[in-house]
Amino acid sequence: MNEQTWELIWSDEFDGSGLPDAGKWAYETSGPIKTEAFELFQTYTANRLENARCEKGVLIIEARKELFKDCNYTSASLFSKAAWKYGKIEVRAKLPYGIGIWPAIWMLPENFDGTGWPSCGEIDIVEHIGQHPNEVFFNVNTGAYNIMDGTAKGKHILCNELYDAFHLFSIEWNVQHIRFFMNGEQTFEFLKENDEEEVWPFDKPFRLKLMLAVGLLYDFADGIKEIDTSLFPKQFLVDYVRVYKERR
Repeated sequence: MNEQTWELIWSDEFDGSGLPDAGKWAYETSGPIKTEAFELFQTYTANRLENARCEKGVLIIEARKELFKDCNYTSASLFSKAAWKYGKIEVRAKLPYGIGIWPAIWMLPENFDGTGWPSCGEIDIVEHIGQHPNEVFFNVNTGAYNIMDGTAKGKHILCNELYDAFHLFSIEWNVQHIRFFMNGEQTFEFLKENDEEEVWPFDKPFRLKLMLAVGLLYDFADGIKEIDTSLFPKQFLVDYVRVYKERR
């Protein structure tokens, strides 16, 4: 990275121990979701070491098979209390594998202002769906382009060493484009076509979201309908998060 171009403005190196830094992170709490296209089986918990903790310099988000509030799986979904408009966002992470495992690093608006998803906008810095081994997705969702209509803009790539090491996932975002990177190599670019909010809802602050879902997609041709329950517990490891602004 060219240090002349970017200035660090926010980071979490996860060097402490125990729960994630409450000054930097909040929790999403929600239960299972079922649609025609996908199903999520977990409940996201808050302030629970079993599901989210800092240990040995990494953030561990852990999905567990256990009965909790009438749900058979638990996990965690964290979102940053800070929000940013434009910049470079880096997350160094190690993704888990297995059918039913669904880690993701997203960005969603700080304030929806009554605008529902997907018109509010979503930036998928990386997403991995366990039904598709060694495959990672880089996407944006908007009112005009979204997964519900089958029009989401993005790219997926294969990485044979996906689970063996930490990888650096990042975006560079400004008024004209969002560029996606894996280990410093650009994977996808979403260009601003026009000023319509349905096409480009990205001129506002967004929060970062780190999550590990337990779920299945039903709109792929693989026909997989069952989670591999022998996998659990599974861990999504995050080494650091760093946010930069562009120097002027």
